[in-house]
Amino acid sequence: MENITVEEPSSGSSCDFARCWTVALQVTLLGLISAVGTFSNSLVILAIFLYDDLRTKAKSFVCNLAVADLILCLFVIPLRTMMMFARQPFGLCHVTVVAQATFVYTSINTLAAISYNRFVLTMKTRSQYENTFTKRNVFLILSTVWCLAFGASFMAVMWTGALNVTYDNKTRACVFLRGNATISALLMVPLSLLFSPLLLTLYFYARIFYYARHSAVSVTGHRPDDISFTYKLCCITILFGILNFPACILAVVQVFSSPDANEVLIRFSIIIQLLNSAVNPVIYGWKVPKFRNAFIRMLRLNACCNRAAVQPINH
Repeated sequence: MENITVEEPSSGSSCDFARCWTVALQVTLLGLISAVGTFSNSLVILAIFLYDDLRTKAKSFVCNLAVADLILCLFVIPLRTMMMFARQPFGLCHVTVVAQATFVYTSINTLAAISYNRFVLTMKTRSQYENTFTKRNVFLILSTVWCLAFGASFMAVMWTGALNVTYDNKTRACVFLRGNATISALLMVPLSLLFSPLLLTLYFYARIFYYARHSAVSVTGHRPDDISFTYKLCCITILFGILNFPACILAVVQVFSSPDANEVLIRFSIIIQLLNSAVNPVIYGWKVPKFRNAFIRMLRLNACCNRAAVQPINH
């Protein structure tokens, strides 16, 4: 969530030691998140496209999540970093506000779609699952995920006046004035657009685990790795909520307080939120054997190709 500032931006460009040190730390962390997220999400996408055992309907949703995270790491995070050194070049503040909101909403909507996929897989028979998640339906669900994300981002902009953006040299960040936006509208953005799909996701997983715990029939007809993968995806959802919670809470607090009082906390809460885009592939590689094996095979293949490229040619 983009932070909400209700005061006029500072015109000064001075940078004391503490502020410069904080900016340097932010740039370093954002650079690491961008690099790790770009590399790891690229691995996830390549693994799904290259290996047949990962090219399943469920993995289509994982691939969609990786695409959203990859774009965030490859473009949005570097834009945020650039704006720490330039005064809103080329209107980047406007682009960043909309883009970051869009990809965050895409992630949570994809997680909601994944939880529904797991719900049908666990609670229904295999044939019912296959009939529900046909290739056509998967495409429609993923299209809806992106449409809802763009729609939610547009609603956030309309409710809060987020396009009334300027650059603050003091905080080295994009800020916007409250304008005519009401407090209820400002609070509705983090509480409704983000937490509603998150609560729906947790509801599906709660139903799955309750049924699995109280009925031996729940896992009948399903492969053990399907059930195990469901647990991993639930952990990813919980982690998403944890990493987004500080930014949402501070966005609410900032509506009722001076932005300067929470400046450092807000900056780092957004970094924690962006960290979510880099950690999902790490969980796949650590906890999901199929992804781990695919990552190892791709990295080994790349290492072999690099060694072959530097081998001298014997005439």
